[in-house]
Amino acid sequence: MNIDYSIFIKRDNPLIKVISFFWIIAKVILLTKLMNGRQIPAVPLLSFLPFQFEIPIVLLFTGTLLLISLLIFKVKPHIILLLILNEVILILYDYIFLQPWEFLYLITFLFYFIYNNKINIFNNLINSVLALLYISAGLHKLNRDFLHNVWQKMILNNYFHITDSVIISYKLFFIGLLIPLIEIALGVGLLFSKQKKLGTILLVLMHLLILLFIGPLGLNYNSMVWPWNIAMIFILVINYYNHTIKSKTISNLTLTMGLFLTLLIATGTKSYLTFNLYSGKNPRLIVQSKKPLLLNNSIQIKYNGIWYVDAIIWAQDDIGIPLCPETWYIKKVKDKIAEQYPNISTEIR
Repeated sequence: MNIDYSIFIKRDNPLIKVISFFWIIAKVILLTKLMNGRQIPAVPLLSFLPFQFEIPIVLLFTGTLLLISLLIFKVKPHIILLLILNEVILILYDYIFLQPWEFLYLITFLFYFIYNNKINIFNNLINSVLALLYISAGLHKLNRDFLHNVWQKMILNNYFHITDSVIISYKLFFIGLLIPLIEIALGVGLLFSKQKKLGTILLVLMHLLILLFIGPLGLNYNSMVWPWNIAMIFILVINYYNHTIKSKTISNLTLTMGLFLTLLIATGTKSYLTFNLYSGKNPRLIVQSKKPLLLNNSIQIKYNGIWYVDAIIWAQDDIGIPLCPETWYIKKVKDKIAEQYPNISTEIR
């Protein structure tokens, strides 16, 4: 019997296929977590939306099916549009689902939906978005909180087991500023054809180092972003081969988007919409209780008879993703916790 494999032979943009594959992995992880129940409160963007536990599960499952369709069959614009609408509803229903990888995937699919017949414009837009991702993420890290919370505590203390006395003796503290400066430089390099190959290679190496650092061989931290870092390696390689010399229009668009993100950062936003990643300056919501919470004991600390847990770690343990870093959102979560758990007190730090 002859089988026609033609429907599986694609001439679609490989970027859509790669993102679909890794987006499916993320959704399956979220579904697995949510199917076991949920304790961290939901914060809908539209306050009149009544929360029903089953709705995010249905939306995640629907999104997974649409992504499987995009992965296996020919990419069709109406399927992409349905997926975008599904994800927007999911985020409106619970803002915690607007994670950085979700935002990047969403805008990539949105640009493809608009420019699927103008592939050069699409490729140039994606290159601009990637450049701005690294530039913006680097700018967010140019602060003392990053040096203390991420560079000193996570990297030097926890990963390399370097003591504070050694850090002081060898003046290692401010060396951490090289991380955001290099990230910014590599992002800028993506905008120039002569530096793009080297920039791509170094960014791929950076993601491999991130995986080594936060992966199972390192700190075993925030497993949800492991697939995203692998996806970014493929995205960067595809971008290198797809991207062509930008036209004047695309150059102007890059400048406009860059100025927009700079404005958002200058106004103090900590949003994932400006790729605020591991900046170390996010607000923390500390949950306190006289009795141990019904959580994983490894994420709770008892001090002077009071049990403490960081709500960001609680969310990661509960549904697999951290709370979004915006102050207004953290305040909403604080109110929701007080409403849902009247015997628990919270404090924003």
